[in-house]
Formats: sequence, structure tokens, C-alpha cells
Amino acid sequence: MSQMRKEIIFAILTGGFLGLIIAFGIWRINSSLTKKPGSNHIEASPLPTAENNFSITLAKIENNDVITSIPLTVNGLTKPFSQVAISGESKDYLTAANSDGEFSENISLDAGINQVLINSFDQNGSYSEIISTLVYSSEFAKYLNATSSGSLTSNSIRDKVQQKVDEALNKPKAYIGSITDIVESTIQVKSDQGEILQLSTDSQTTYLKTLTAKSTDIKFSDLAIGDYIVGMGIKNGNKVLEAKRILVVNAPEKINRNILFGRITDSTAKALTFETLKDKKSYQIAFDKNTDFLVKKGDKISTIKIANVNDGEDMAFIFNTVNNDGSYLARTIIVIRDIVASPSPTSTPKPTPKE
Repeated sequence: MSQMRKEIIFAILTGGFLGLIIAFGIWRINSSLTKKPGSNHIEASPLPTAENNFSITLAKIENNDVITSIPLTVNGLTKPFSQVAISGESKDYLTAANSDGEFSENISLDAGINQVLINSFDQNGSYSEIISTLVYSSEFAKYLNATSSGSLTSNSIRDKVQQKVDEALNKPKAYIGSITDIVESTIQVKSDQGEILQLSTDSQTTYLKTLTAKSTDIKFSDLAIGDYIVGMGIKNGNKVLEAKRILVVNAPEKINRNILFGRITDSTAKALTFETLKDKKSYQIAFDKNTDFLVKKGDKISTIKIANVNDGEDMAFIFNTVNNDGSYLARTIIVIRDIVASPSPTSTPKPTPKE
């Protein structure tokens, strides 16, 4: 009996030990599959607030459009009553959406590639952001041929529809990227997003090298594999760009401009302390002689001095530099004195039941 009791105890201990081994193995597998916060984890950019259906939709501008005249009107739809900040290569703007969510602002562009950052945010700190790449070339205007729809005199619906179709088909576009192949009159480029694009050229295509401050005219034979180019033209039915003008340029740096919205918690003659409304994150904002100080009241934006900035005011600031001390060097500071709260939804009274 004693021997049997020992065997039972041994079996229990052995089974328990095996169970611990199996449980430890399962824990190790789950640990390897679960990504711990902070372990090589890159924090994603804040996403639009789902419950607000927060987004930005541009009306006429598309990525890689060629713009031939300025100012450019940037208009679209976003959340009603939200503030809309637009940051170009050299200048920043702020406007507001109306009760229908419509916004519009005229902006300037630099010659060549422009990365335009558009940010829409509400008084709660929720926001949405998009980046649009545009190419500005006043010289390209002369390559745009008048379409047959431009001479239409009929007011019929068919003619109007055809005019819209022709405008869309003849909208100047830009193919941007590094040359990967050149075959006869065709150029193949790889975009920054990894897309393979085809450009066709002819005897009317012009070429310009703008790698330095001085631009020089070049020929098709001067193009080489690896050149970073901006090809401007009209896409045909096969999505091949019929290039009329090709620029050899320096590849643009990845956009590092940022737009934040929040409230001033402390202001001095040398710095501002700023807190975002949604996550209550605090920022130390530095500024220098190149920082633009603006104030927005209604549709009017004017300059302001730091001495006239008050604690508790809402503001947007645009920056692309972080100082060694952790402060953010502002490119533009815009104090907002016309915040309009989004109207709260009103409850619909329930009908009184009839007898």
C-alpha cells in the first residue's frame, strides 16, 4: 500500500510538472505574438475621429496636378465649423469651414514641386490631415492647347457633359520620379511611391536642368538613368504621359512640416507654452525673427505682436524644426479669435401616443 501511494504521488508530481512546462510554452508563444508597447513600436499619426466622420475632400485639386497660374484656390469639404490650416512650401494660411463644411482659400506656390499640407481641426482637438503634391509651372501654360470643347456654342446637356469630359482628359499632370530606363523616345521612371510610370516625348518636348540656382536648357540625349525628373503633359488612354516639358531637378526632401492646434497656457516675450486640447500634451514653442505672428478674426488675418498674445487663447502653429532643448521652432503662429463651436445635436421630441 505504501509503494502504491508513492507511485500515485509521483504521478501527480510528474503531471503537474508537465503541466507547468506546457503552460510556460503557451505563455512564451503568446508573448512573442503580442507586441508590447514601447518595444520597437512606431507611434502612428493621429487618425480622424471616427464618430465625427472627420475627413478632408478637395474639390478640384488632385495629386500631381500641374498648376500654371497663381494664386491657386484650394477648396473642399470637411467638418462644419472646423478650422482649416494650409501650409505651402513658403507660406501658411488659415481659414474656416462654414456650416456646410465648405472651405476655400487662395494660396501661393513656389516654382517646381510643392508639397502642400492641409489640416482640419475642431475645438475639441480632433483633426484630419492630407498632403497634396502639386507642380507649379507658369511656362507650361503655353503648351496647353485649346480643346475643341472650348469652341462649343451650344447649351445642350450633351455638349456640357462633353466639355467636362474633355477638361478632365486634358488636365495637365506631372510624372515625378527617377529615370530607370530610356528607350528611343520613351522614358520610364519610378516614383517615390514605387510606381512605374511611362513618358513619351516628341520633337516639341523641351528639357531644362534646374539642379542649381542657374537653370540650363538641355536635350533629350542629356538625360541619364538615375536623373530625378518632373515630366509635365497630358495622359493618354494608356496612362502614358505625353510629355511637353521635362525638368531635371533635385529630389524633394520628405515633408517635415507639422500643424498643431491647441491653447496657450503661458506666454512670455521669448517663448510660448502650448497644450493640445485632445491629449493635453504640452509643447514649448520658440520663435525667432523669421517666425510669422498672425491673428485670425472672422475672415480677416493680420499681423500681431507677441505682447498682444494672451494666455487661454486658441492658436495654430506650424513648425518643421525641433531645437536641441526639445522646444519647437515655430514657422508661423496664428492666434484664433473666432472659434465657433459645433452645434450640439438637438433631440427630437417623441410624439404623444393617441388614445
